[in-house]
Amino acid sequence: MQSCSSTVSASLLGDRDVTIQISTYEANRSLLSEAIGILEKEEFQFMNASFNSFRERLFYNMHFQVQRPDQVMEIEILRRKLSTLCEKREDKVNSTLSSFKFI
Repeated sequence: MQSCSSTVSASLLGDRDVTIQISTYEANRSLLSEAIGILEKEEFQFMNASFNSFRERLFYNMHFQVQRPDQVMEIEILRRKLSTLCEKREDKVNSTLSSFKFI
């Protein structure tokens, strides 16, 4: 799912494992901890995470396990929540940058 300059995807692997991938700009460095917090709040069990960078982009990969069968249906909702989080973080960065006056 594309949202501004970030991309969020979520995939179900088997019947218990979920992977979340986020691609964003480096200005969103704390995004990983916020995303993990959202998923843990929704009772997904955090397994591991990694990230890579290329030029100004960060690529986050997260692995979770579902704890309840109904969580499988919530994956699209979680993807939307994470996309909204990315949009809010980008808006915050953009408003901070626009407040600077360049000479």
